[in-house]
Amino acid sequence: MKTKQFIEAFTAIAAFMVSLAYTETNSIYAQEEQFIPGNGGGYIHTYFEDGQVQEHSYSSEVPIVKAENLPSSYDLRDEGFVTPVRNQGLEGMCHAFAAVGACESNILKQGFETDAETLDLSEGQLGYFLYTLQQDLTDPLFGDYLNAPNKGSSGGNGLLAAAGLAEGFGLEKEKYCRYEGFGSGYSEYSRYAGQYRLGTCDNISQVNDEESRSVIKSWLMESGGVSVAFYSQRSLYYDNGTSYSYYAENKSYYENANHAALIVGWDDDYSTENFSPNSRPSNSGAWLVKNSYGADLFDDGYFWISYEDPSMGSFCRYIVDKTSDYDDVYEYDGAGYITAYNFDAVANIFTAENDCTLTDVSFYIPSGNAAGAQYKVNVFRLDNENTSSPTDGKVISSAVGNAGYGRYIKVPLDTRAELKKGEQFSLVLSMYHKNPNYITYLPIEEKYAIRTDFSIECLADHGESYILTNGLWEDTSQTVGEKGPLGNIPLKAFAVMNDEYTPIMLNSAIKEAEDVAVSNSLIESAVSEGKMLLEEGAGASSCRRAAGTILAQLEYAGAATYPAHIYDDFNVLIGDVNSDGSIDISDATECLYVYALRGSGQIYRMSRSEEIAMNAVPDNVIGLDDATMILQMYAENAAGIRK
Repeated sequence: MKTKQFIEAFTAIAAFMVSLAYTETNSIYAQEEQFIPGNGGGYIHTYFEDGQVQEHSYSSEVPIVKAENLPSSYDLRDEGFVTPVRNQGLEGMCHAFAAVGACESNILKQGFETDAETLDLSEGQLGYFLYTLQQDLTDPLFGDYLNAPNKGSSGGNGLLAAAGLAEGFGLEKEKYCRYEGFGSGYSEYSRYAGQYRLGTCDNISQVNDEESRSVIKSWLMESGGVSVAFYSQRSLYYDNGTSYSYYAENKSYYENANHAALIVGWDDDYSTENFSPNSRPSNSGAWLVKNSYGADLFDDGYFWISYEDPSMGSFCRYIVDKTSDYDDVYEYDGAGYITAYNFDAVANIFTAENDCTLTDVSFYIPSGNAAGAQYKVNVFRLDNENTSSPTDGKVISSAVGNAGYGRYIKVPLDTRAELKKGEQFSLVLSMYHKNPNYITYLPIEEKYAIRTDFSIECLADHGESYILTNGLWEDTSQTVGEKGPLGNIPLKAFAVMNDEYTPIMLNSAIKEAEDVAVSNSLIESAVSEGKMLLEEGAGASSCRRAAGTILAQLEYAGAATYPAHIYDDFNVLIGDVNSDGSIDISDATECLYVYALRGSGQIYRMSRSEEIAMNAVPDNVIGLDDATMILQMYAENAAGIRK
């Protein structure tokens, strides 16, 4: 491995970077005996570097309702697009409740589900798995997580939540991943369970004028609830006799925000007289907010916060996709967009797992980019296997668009990119501005400590992610940034299989559930939902997630173990490196060849199924012990004693 080099680059610590700040209120909140509902709830503040505060630039890609066309008041509850008020209890999980509540609202807005009373997704799943190291060593996201002593209860924010939602956490049904079980943890089978995944997260750092308020209002009307951070102090909530109002006159978002909640409406005519006589805003107008302290607090769990409250910031909307829209996701980033640098380009190289078609790509846009910035993603079919240049091939598809404000987006490719199993391909992302005086920034993971007890962990393997600086591509696994080692590029590709999918894992899970003596209503419900997907001919992603739901319930009941079924869908024989149906000396020889190449610092890429087959000793490293184990398998097979 070559010497790690320090990257000379400007850092954009804009909307997607977590700060060192953790307010006193949060620290008090963590002490159970001092818990007071309303005094914050686990929000970790996001700082903005001087000069990097985003400009208000809203492209045509995000439809905006003009102010004169907006009603003076609006309430998502009137349309049935808000789920019931939840209760985060003693956990510092407001960030998860606000984000998941926004996703629930968006699901209802899109008509994916129609009953707000019964739609209930798992905040615990998001707050647990984003903060927990993966147990599957072959998981492409392995090594990427937020390391905090109390997991999500230690705090977070809407943009860290977006990273987890983009990975597929947080949208399992509550009944399968109950919040009450957060402290004892969840089955690893539940990590990627659930039939939804984040498609887009738009973010505005602050809203303090009519133009930006119109954006939030349009978001509410178009896509549902919007999460927001603010300073929450119980003594500042005011009961005016008909509703509860809130106005933190002397607080600042940048210095004091300690809680997150969900905006579900507004009233331009909400009078200043509704606020406490001791502290009133200058003008009428307020947001209607759904809190997460239960329906018994405030006005059935709701309150009104003045448009002028200076402690509000980080407004996020989440647009959800069904997992049935795709079969596979090619990705390496499990911690999300942590920081950004002014690289010339960034890239990931993948190996196609199946004959497939790439349909969409997703990535983060740093908010430090100026209005008028553009992004471009090129998909290359690589000419040479194991190349260290992501552009060593032919462009087979691309996507372009506006990069003028911070967000996570999933965008369609202009041409469907056809790939054969085993082909290597790259995604190359660049951002640019027609004015050469403007610097543009690109996202990347970076390992560093937020506090002594809270760190961002990220792990990039050799040959996965690359950065382009001064005309040279560098492997991120061999580079360090201003705060610590760099991780992967948060740049994903979504694919549908070209061949018929066989749901081996889901069938195995259903059979396991039907064969065991123990059963309960949750197992029966999960099996029923899985069978329904089979009847509908659902694709790989939906079926695998449904299998995870069943297997998790079986594990809770003591009738299944992890990781017995996680590789079922890959349909591989461990040790059969060349996939010829048998284990022999040639498999061990191939394993030694890979070990020798990688040991000398050379790149040797394989599909995940090939890695699984070769990793006979499950440690995620191809080595002598794997070759030895394969030889042992061969000998036992030859002697007829292999179990």
